[in-house]
Amino acid sequence: MRFNRVLCCCIVVFAITLTSNFLYAQLASRQSDARSGRKTMFDSLLNLYGSKYRSPVLYVHFDKNVYSNNETIWFTGYLLNGADGLSYNTLSLVLVKDDNRSILMDDRFVINNGFCFGNTTIPDSVNAGAYTLIAYGNRISGDVPDAVFTQQITVKTGNQPTFNASLNPLDTSATLANQKVMLLVNFMDQKSAPVSVPVKFFVGDARKPVTTGAVKTANGQYIFNIPSSLLNMANNKLHVQVKYKAEVQDLSMVLPVASQPAQVLFFPEGGNLVNGIVNTIGWEVKSAEGKPLFANVVLYADKQVLDTVHNNGSGLGRFAFIPQKNKQYYLKLLGSNNNEVFNLPAIVNSPSLTVNKAVVNDTLIVDVHNNDPQRKLYLIGHNYSQTFFESVVENRVGQRMKIILKDVPRGLLQLTLVDSLGRPYADRLIFAHYNNTSRLEITTDNATYAARKKVKLNIKLTGLADNAAVSVAVVQANRVEMRNKNDIETYIHLRQKIGELPLKENYFSNTFFDKRDLEDLLLIKGWSRYKWTDVLKAEQNTLVSKETELKLSGKVTRLIGKFKPPVMLITLNPGAMYETDINGNFALPDSNILTEPNKTIGIMVANGDVADYKIDIVNPYDTVNKVLALNMSPVTIYTSAQQNSSDLSIPGTERAIQLKEVVIKDKKVDDVFYPKFGGIGANECGDYVCQYNILNCPNHRFASGNTPPIVGMSYQGRVYQGCQIMKVANKQTGLKFKGIYAAQEFYPSDYSEINPSQPEYLSTIYWKNQLLLKKGEVQEVSFYTGDITGPFKVIVQGITADDVIYGEAVFNVKKQ
Repeated sequence: MRFNRVLCCCIVVFAITLTSNFLYAQLASRQSDARSGRKTMFDSLLNLYGSKYRSPVLYVHFDKNVYSNNETIWFTGYLLNGADGLSYNTLSLVLVKDDNRSILMDDRFVINNGFCFGNTTIPDSVNAGAYTLIAYGNRISGDVPDAVFTQQITVKTGNQPTFNASLNPLDTSATLANQKVMLLVNFMDQKSAPVSVPVKFFVGDARKPVTTGAVKTANGQYIFNIPSSLLNMANNKLHVQVKYKAEVQDLSMVLPVASQPAQVLFFPEGGNLVNGIVNTIGWEVKSAEGKPLFANVVLYADKQVLDTVHNNGSGLGRFAFIPQKNKQYYLKLLGSNNNEVFNLPAIVNSPSLTVNKAVVNDTLIVDVHNNDPQRKLYLIGHNYSQTFFESVVENRVGQRMKIILKDVPRGLLQLTLVDSLGRPYADRLIFAHYNNTSRLEITTDNATYAARKKVKLNIKLTGLADNAAVSVAVVQANRVEMRNKNDIETYIHLRQKIGELPLKENYFSNTFFDKRDLEDLLLIKGWSRYKWTDVLKAEQNTLVSKETELKLSGKVTRLIGKFKPPVMLITLNPGAMYETDINGNFALPDSNILTEPNKTIGIMVANGDVADYKIDIVNPYDTVNKVLALNMSPVTIYTSAQQNSSDLSIPGTERAIQLKEVVIKDKKVDDVFYPKFGGIGANECGDYVCQYNILNCPNHRFASGNTPPIVGMSYQGRVYQGCQIMKVANKQTGLKFKGIYAAQEFYPSDYSEINPSQPEYLSTIYWKNQLLLKKGEVQEVSFYTGDITGPFKVIVQGITADDVIYGEAVFNVKKQ
């Protein structure tokens, strides 16, 4: 036992060290006096400006991004890049429906030393469709949390559908006065099909739709007539909800609008089109609604053809030429039905910089052009928070500068060319130390396995880092959709800094195409969050922001007679006593409201006539949830014109047993303290033991072999302490509320011990909140395949002392 305690302490210390090093490594003040002999002239401004954004970056690794209702979500949260990340103690996780911004789930979890381990269950009532998980820390500035992370997911139904619904375009030409779309509803059992079913619909954004309605089908059909005059690029999506008894299916379809010209945007390297030198121009083509377009274009100079160029499938491309100030330059799209001209930016005489390769390792080559050699220029390398180098540009027209990136951390680096007064002339984004990183070697002992066979998974850390802390998911491959992918390396180094990215499997696999696409991204997207002119305006008094820590509290009011403080309250599961102040308010310390996932806490008045009082829980997270849900911007994925509800259904051969949530009612009293989730074989507190002797096992909540736990018995090392149920006369004198969920272990199935006869369709067959790796050492984990066949994906991601790390592997499961 002592060895286990020491080992546990070592793991905690190691995890804290990893987190702390990563938290501070990229934001610690640079001692530039020792390196360059003098403090760089813009350090103070950048440090001051950066202090406004010096909040931790939150990343959450979810086990997959496609779920079914009633399925468990497993996750590990990482707080990175913040000097005060260790002061966060609670993570809130919210499930929001993309089309109407409704909040379907709201849970809170413990953050410990920058890590958060948790699991929760998607409610059975959640309909199939597109959703967003919003995670955030418990500190806010104004109404906005300091650390927020969003993950788009798809929810499919795991229940056997009684009907199938589809939207089918009939007459959907934008030139017609009305666009016709047919809704078809087909019941699996035609004999029991109703004559009609109710349908709700709206067009556009649910927060401000252009039209709404409620109709009924006739013989399984309904034809929508949508006036084309109502539609525009921002509001042209038809949303339909079909309901039969308790079953609800949501569908949507994008309707065409009047043809509008494509958008062509230009991004000259450095920011300006400079006269008389070679300029590299990044360009992007999008449809009017924002869809990336592949295009071939012709470059003209005063009506003379200079070149023909094309972009890639993401709508991004580049070309180079030498502009002359007395000429007019423009592009025309090949194959376009109109002769629209897209003019390039105005040509200027200005200093500029050119970077031939922006994706580099240790050395950066920058060509600086100074059209006025008498002007003193400086090239600054920074991240809008910290200066990494400042180089004086020689007083001549052109200079090639070789910069060693020894003191620059891996990731994005902003180059800004300024004069002695700090006025900017050009900037450029680069990626430093692209290959100077750590890697994960992930292998399995076989490429293919039969159902219910043991898998040995080996993970090895190689490269720069000596240690790493990672989370591991082994999931069915079709539960990881490309359109929802959001890995830690892409997010930390790219997405959270420059915004949404073109859909791509990987930017960091070190292939020619990965580097090419990243080069285009750096040229075209740039730093969208910051501006150098804002740095120059930085003032101490304008950057101080007041932070608030979110905490639950409560208030007691007296319904009859005068309030006589203090009032005593009691909670059970966990048990605690509280005392109100003179106004009836009371605090709920985080440490007192820790529970297992999906459990609730009961609270009631403990003194006086309890029927005379009313208890309210004050939850500040509710307001923040609504603000975040209202302002979130899910990424639009452009799909075909027809949507069928069967696409959002789990196939029958992969469908786990789905049972409705059990609601227990005592006819004599209104017992508000039963848990949200009970499960088969549970006692009155909702506790149960599965066939693998696991207490409250999330994977087998509805398994037929579950039994109630026995007080004092040990289940996988956890001794059951029993439970207490409070009975109250009404919901005013006592209520239940969600506390903060503690971490719960994932227990994979072990078919060498128990091999149940019923099928086990588990899309997540292994999950590890945190696995500690040492460089060069193989870490082996093992688990069993289930009864789902086909490809499975291993996803490993986490942190090293000064970077993030990500890796994948695939194996297959076949039938016996």
